[in-house]
Amino acid sequence: MSSAANYFVEIVEDKVVGCAALLKEYPELSKSYHTSVLPEYRRKGLGAKLLLTSINNCDTPYVYGTIREDNTASLRLVGKLGWKFIRKDWNVDHYIITMANKLLIQGENYVGP
Repeated sequence: MSSAANYFVEIVEDKVVGCAALLKEYPELSKSYHTSVLPEYRRKGLGAKLLLTSINNCDTPYVYGTIREDNTASLRLVGKLGWKFIRKDWNVDHYIITMANKLLIQGENYVGP
């Protein structure tokens, strides 16, 4: 298992406006996390672009992520990309939703949900 995540960034006019991370946890499983976009750049497709870029660089057949239950924008995004609900867990003062996707790998590239 690797301990270093790969980060993917979106840069607009020399400014980092978004990022996404991908961590290979096991030979068959990676975790997607830290996908975020600055507020003034949201709702322009950058979150989807970053998430898809990270997945295009994924070399495991399964990827998952955890999202706070009240983060409806992220839940909607991964749902549009074909991710499926796995479970809901209580975490201190809120619920965490685990979503996952089995990748269709052709070579090393993600070819869609």
